[in-house]
Amino acid sequence: MAETRRIIVSLPESIIDEVDEIVSSEKKDRSDFIKEAIYSVLLERRKAGIREQMRQGYVEMAQINLSMACDLCQAEEEATIRYEKKLAWSVGYEY
Repeated sequence: MAETRRIIVSLPESIIDEVDEIVSSEKKDRSDFIKEAIYSVLLERRKAGIREQMRQGYVEMAQINLSMACDLCQAEEEATIRYEKKLAWSVGYEY
């Protein structure tokens, strides 16, 4: 088990009363409850950080995909124009 340290935390009386009700009904102690609460907050913050990284990644990939699609459309358009010019030349029309 990880090494532990004792800290002092000041809380409003109303929060202490609510925590005491919960720990009493769940047969726990304040330290366990506070430890679980802190772990929960830390986990949610990590998840939020990962979600933000994913969001940024999706935005970056969307920009890359749009650029690639535009390049492909331009290349297809140029290929079509070259094909039409060759086709017109082959039947004697000037494009």
